[in-house]
Amino acid sequence: MKLIISLALSLITLLGFSQTFTSARDGDYSDNNTWAGGTAPNKTISAGMNVIINHDVVMDEDITVEGGTLEITLNGTFTGSKDLKIKDGGTFTSDGLVTLKKLDVEDGGTSVTINDSIYASGDVKLKGGASLTLNSNSVFNKKMAVEDNSAFVANGTLLVEDELR
Repeated sequence: MKLIISLALSLITLLGFSQTFTSARDGDYSDNNTWAGGTAPNKTISAGMNVIINHDVVMDEDITVEGGTLEITLNGTFTGSKDLKIKDGGTFTSDGLVTLKKLDVEDGGTSVTINDSIYASGDVKLKGGASLTLNSNSVFNKKMAVEDNSAFVANGTLLVEDELR
């Protein structure tokens, strides 16, 4: 009996730390109506959280992926003039168009893979051993900095209009 109760509690604990948010229609990131289930994800996507964007979603607030996962599917776009920060082992993968103001990718184990275009109107910074892979043409209107043993791979054309260091 104790084993069954222990297993049940372990299963409840494991399930409690995983949460997935999937877009159900076009709309703002912070709008509950944009998301299946009627609840918008937090602006901090923490460990155990997965956010999947299958539609045209507007980044209407700064977003931080802190250990969680943000995925833009082939049919999705994530556009806006806000900042996106990926850190603490977070993962950001995009097969759709992304436009944003500033992109910060920091800390080892943190990875960003862009398979479609990304346009950043502000600075792009990689630091602390993070990795950024661009598999399509992209434009960064300000500075791009790769620091602290971070990895950057461009498999397409990258236009940095200000400074690359």
